[in-house]
Amino acid sequence: MKDRIKALAKERGLSIAEVERRSGLTKNTIKKWDRSTPSVDKVASVAKCLGVTVEDLLEEVS
Repeated sequence: MKDRIKALAKERGLSIAEVERRSGLTKNTIKKWDRSTPSVDKVASVAKCLGVTVEDLLEEVS
């Protein structure tokens, strides 16, 4: 999911740090999602920030 967020953020001209800030997350939260499962509310916040659905974030990057 982290790679998908990174790709979507790049398409929108945003850094991961900016996505975290706009989503109300602390610094490096998204980076940690490789090692732990995020809560649904955090994923939903990121999806809203990027203008996509939670399902969109769960898609594989091609």
